[in-house]
Amino acid sequence: MKKLFKSLLALLCAVVFVLPVLAGCGENSGGSQGNETPGGNQQGGETSGGNQQGGNQETVDYVSELHLDLSSNSKKQEVKVRLYIDGDTTHFDPVKTSKFTTYNASDFAKTDGYIKARYLAVNTPESTGHIEKWGKKASDFTYEHLRDAEAIIVESDDEKWNIDSTGERYTLWIWYVPDGKEVTVDNFRNLNVEILQNGLATASNTANNRYGDIAMAALNQAKAQRLYVFAPASKKDPNFFEGGAIEMDIKYLRANLEEYIDKAVRVEGLITARFSESVYLEYLDKETGNTYGFPVYYGFQSGEILRVLTPGNYVSVRGSVNFFDPEKNGKGTYQISGVKADPYYPNDEGNSRVIDLPEGVSKTPAYKTTTIDRLLSTNKVNVTFSTTDEDGEDITKSVEMVYAEAYLSTTVCLENLTVVDGYVTKSGDSKDTITLYCTDANGKKISIRMAEPFYDPDDPERLLGKEDFLDKTVNIKGLIEAYYADKVSWDTYPYQIKVPALDCIEVLD
Repeated sequence: MKKLFKSLLALLCAVVFVLPVLAGCGENSGGSQGNETPGGNQQGGETSGGNQQGGNQETVDYVSELHLDLSSNSKKQEVKVRLYIDGDTTHFDPVKTSKFTTYNASDFAKTDGYIKARYLAVNTPESTGHIEKWGKKASDFTYEHLRDAEAIIVESDDEKWNIDSTGERYTLWIWYVPDGKEVTVDNFRNLNVEILQNGLATASNTANNRYGDIAMAALNQAKAQRLYVFAPASKKDPNFFEGGAIEMDIKYLRANLEEYIDKAVRVEGLITARFSESVYLEYLDKETGNTYGFPVYYGFQSGEILRVLTPGNYVSVRGSVNFFDPEKNGKGTYQISGVKADPYYPNDEGNSRVIDLPEGVSKTPAYKTTTIDRLLSTNKVNVTFSTTDEDGEDITKSVEMVYAEAYLSTTVCLENLTVVDGYVTKSGDSKDTITLYCTDANGKKISIRMAEPFYDPDDPERLLGKEDFLDKTVNIKGLIEAYYADKVSWDTYPYQIKVPALDCIEVLD
């Protein structure tokens, strides 16, 4: 009996020893917890077989199981990319002479002939507006697949072209032929399903559409493999800064300033100018083509921060939003301050840094032409931006702002102004800088403020004064800023143009 007891005890110990090992194998069956992507994340979406579920189950390339049917009742149009927006939104131009589809101009007349496509069945993390983890990864994924595509076709979900709640974006399936493949119907791959398969989107009415079954299978596989948006919270996104700063674009910040006072943010943009211990960032909103500016104050720092914050650099800046009101008169401006760039700790998440120039963004300031009427008008403009609601769904919001308020710190150009008066500051930090008072053809007035003292190019020892410009007709390039002066009332000149360099003043006569 003792022998039998000992044998049973040994067997029980063996089972207890083996169970944790089996449990450990089960934990690893989730596709390496999002550290590796399935083969569909490669260009063309070939499966690698290296990312397995359940130990032996290979990744399924659901995209290859889906085929474009040109004879179905859905609407279809061959297109070329016009503008990349983010992971689930792209603007396309129709291909008017296509061997696959027939072009009908009236189909897209509502949006001036081009197609703003919102991808069906997918909701990728934000990479514009309020930036989210994995948002840039999703945006890059879409860009890389469409950039090298041999052909692209967009398809509606039913027999008509459907537009979302914005009234401008078509809800579409996106098909593409991968780079190097022959352009045949059989070689088109569905990008929407490929985004789901790679774990770069959450569900968005994914089951209830033309390709619902296969879209859900791709989504569920990504969930099981814990890829990207389904990865553990501890999984780091190398393109997302988690150091307590809230990521967003400048347009979003400009429209929601009160919400972010004294909070840490991270924004990106082109440095258009540097003066008075500040630089000015300019961000291109690809959706509208408008640019939005914001000042960044670096104070009296030197060294690495000045190398990063050099005009012409495209940078990612982290700092705190604060309200700067030198006159304590309620007419102040917002700025980002507390920035740093530590060369000894280059990977510090709090650093500001130079980053790659985004596709379609110029390395020079926009200097968009505007008028004094617009700058002084109290009429409101709508600043529209993408965000998410309490359920995490994409929504579009719009904020009404006075024109100059919406575009503060943005570069503009005013043409054919007449210089009628001005003065030179005699003391203080602004000593020897010129302010010019100018009018347009309708007698509208505005002040033009030089950022620093300017010298005569023909006589580098001579400071320029107002008389060098008086009664001249000029074109002015500069930044919109709130006006502070005791010589002119706020009501007369609520905003002014700050001129960063002498070559921004073009004398016409």
